[in-house]
Amino acid sequence: MNKALRILGKGLLLFMAIPVVFYLVLLLCNLRDDPIDPELAKLMTTAPPQIPAAENGYFAWIGALGPENQTPEAWGQRWFQEALAMDKTRNSFDGSAPELAINAEKREDGLRAEDIACAKIETCLENVSAHPEQARSILDKGRITLARGDAALAFPAYQEAWRPDFTALSYFPNYHQWRHLSATRFALAVAEGHHDEALDRLGREMDFHIRQLQGAQSLIEYMVALACLRTDTGLLNQYMTRAPQAARQRAEHIAPLLAPLPENATRLKTILLTEARMQSRTLLFLMDRNKSSQSFSGNWFSDTLLGPLWLPQATANASYDKYLRITALDDLTGSAYRQALADISQRADSEAKSTFVLRNPIGHILNNVAQANYAPYFLRRDDLIAQRAMVAFQLALLRQGVSDAEAIAQALPGAGLIHPYTGEKPVWDGANRTLSYAARAERNGNKRLDVRF
Repeated sequence: MNKALRILGKGLLLFMAIPVVFYLVLLLCNLRDDPIDPELAKLMTTAPPQIPAAENGYFAWIGALGPENQTPEAWGQRWFQEALAMDKTRNSFDGSAPELAINAEKREDGLRAEDIACAKIETCLENVSAHPEQARSILDKGRITLARGDAALAFPAYQEAWRPDFTALSYFPNYHQWRHLSATRFALAVAEGHHDEALDRLGREMDFHIRQLQGAQSLIEYMVALACLRTDTGLLNQYMTRAPQAARQRAEHIAPLLAPLPENATRLKTILLTEARMQSRTLLFLMDRNKSSQSFSGNWFSDTLLGPLWLPQATANASYDKYLRITALDDLTGSAYRQALADISQRADSEAKSTFVLRNPIGHILNNVAQANYAPYFLRRDDLIAQRAMVAFQLALLRQGVSDAEAIAQALPGAGLIHPYTGEKPVWDGANRTLSYAARAERNGNKRLDVRF
């Protein structure tokens, strides 16, 4: 009996010793953190050169919905300075964007999205043509916003001003209202027969949004410009569909508006490096919080037991490596680009399934959880490229006088329309007169990319 109890006791001790030994092995593997990658350290401390504020339309763009008693650029400067101050005082790392006190000064035009004829861009010209008096009333209410937005367009350059201390961006939400008002103004000018005036103004707006793409530093700024430019391209598509004769007479006017975008307007490397910087700042903020004896998990037991198994600098380095793999997509085209996209997705899935590693296990989990999926953003960029190519094809057919559904189908194979993201060719639906790429889950609502002829 005693012998059996001794054997059982030794077994229990051995059973209890296994996790202790395993934990000690983990501690030995995680005694020292890695030094910060020199390129990441450089990224964390280097600011891009800034253009003079007096030439930069960024501040006036922010100020489009500012109070009428201040110029848009002056109010935009105030907004930016408050954002800088907020960045310096933030002490959280939850990724939320703070609400700035100055936003309470936003001017209200008494307009609701549902009141604006072009809140649904896809039917903008149709709605305004059917209800021109309503469009005039809307534009009268929004005249100040339009004038202030036009002031931003008049600046010779555009660059999103640099915020060195941000970990999450505040963005003044002015673009939806201005975009819908601007589209309504274009549609009303067309309905009233002022075609050249409408196209001139649309061209200035498209140039501005291209400058925004070129000068963006953050993902949200880039996506705002992308959405605006996609709206403008959609308006051209509607214009050629609803007024083909007038559009054909102005083909030379329209063609430059559909030229391929400049290379630096379609590159995402700058945007992704800003994302990498924000992610690294968040991870290293956790390290600073831990060094100052503050609980970063909210639980003393977890901090004591798991804290030594987290190497913040190694975590930041690993996160940066992932971003570098994504930024490499900018240097690829065609099938090489699409294969690299697939490889990144496959690798991310594989890393997510690898839930445990001996070295920096907590950092490994953090990186798998916190790393964003950027594929939908590449798709949005590529959707704009594909949309503009389809509308340029529409213009080419218009110039040639080709409008018959069968003739369009015959012209399609030689058009060279390949979606950059998928490698697919668009499908022509002659009955509904739509050219479209298949629906994809990465688009909001699993939508198709359509252009109506």
